[in-house]
Amino acid sequence: MIHIACVSISGITPELYETLYAKATEQQKEKADRCRHKEDRMRCVVTGALVRYAAESVLSEPNFEVTCSSFGKPYLKKEANFYYNLSHSGAWTVIAYGSSEVGIDIERMLMNTQREEIVSRYFTADEQEYILNGADARRSQRFYQIWTAKESYLKYVGTGLSRPLNSFSVLADEKKLGVRFDTCIWEKEYCMTLCSTEEKSTIQVLRAEQLTGESM
Repeated sequence: MIHIACVSISGITPELYETLYAKATEQQKEKADRCRHKEDRMRCVVTGALVRYAAESVLSEPNFEVTCSSFGKPYLKKEANFYYNLSHSGAWTVIAYGSSEVGIDIERMLMNTQREEIVSRYFTADEQEYILNGADARRSQRFYQIWTAKESYLKYVGTGLSRPLNSFSVLADEKKLGVRFDTCIWEKEYCMTLCSTEEKSTIQVLRAEQLTGESM
């Protein structure tokens, strides 16, 4: 079973930020300190806190030494049975976690003036047809469905954009890829897709205060 937890950075007060910052690892603190914008600093400490929250919910004594694969996918060192993946867009930061590989992507569905160029350049022929054959009101949603599915798959396999987006189809190749894609519209303006081999549980919405461990 794959679990998903979501936290909004909206409304995080300076005092709450300092509490989350104090509980962060030195690596996370250094990353937050390098951020120029307040929202990016918030995302840094929230993503770190989400990893801690997820690990503590399924592991008895989790090791919090984060390392990365050769392609940059993060994982907890010495924790062979814990997998996680993070994504953020706009106000929301999300984590998917469980006992098997996972990828997740969330995107705010904005009016993208480069959408047609992205579709023709990065999507396969069947994906392009799927989007263009939809009613006008559905095209944007279908675009983000395909986009987040592709991103979540590349994060699942851990290769990132070193593998071309148009080298596989999330529509025609799902069985061939050996994964399942679960897409949902989140808060009416976000599209989120989970890539895994397992079923997902219900999505859990957390308050940032819960990540301090003081309001559980």
